[in-house]
Amino acid sequence: MKHYALTSYLFLMLLVFGVCMSAFALEDAYSLRQVRELLKVPPGISSSFDEKAGQRLGDRMAIALLKIYSQDQLKEPANARRCITLLEEAFSSPAAISAHEDRRPDVTLILLTFLRTNTVDESLEKEILNFETKLRNI
Repeated sequence: MKHYALTSYLFLMLLVFGVCMSAFALEDAYSLRQVRELLKVPPGISSSFDEKAGQRLGDRMAIALLKIYSQDQLKEPANARRCITLLEEAFSSPAAISAHEDRRPDVTLILLTFLRTNTVDESLEKEILNFETKLRNI
């Protein structure tokens, strides 16, 4: 009887652990936590760890940015520039991108079009256009 209770208890613990881990994985399927951490790093300052983390995301970076920022926040020049910097980093080494489907910049191009059409800063618009052209040639 003791072994049955112990086995049942261990099975229940493994089941609870598995459910918790699944919920944790689903919660960050878009790498929101990772991108929020990258956004905390001041512009112009980065570590090789941060760079490698960003380079593994590819198109998932754009998905996370769209979930983190509202449309109005994306229209702010400082936020738009920050997004572009992170997106450039995310596609700086396509072979390093973890998920094969994130190597195609589909969502990134949509986000860049939004940023470009909602900026009044001509230099920022040019920067976005140049990056869009580069991505279309990947």
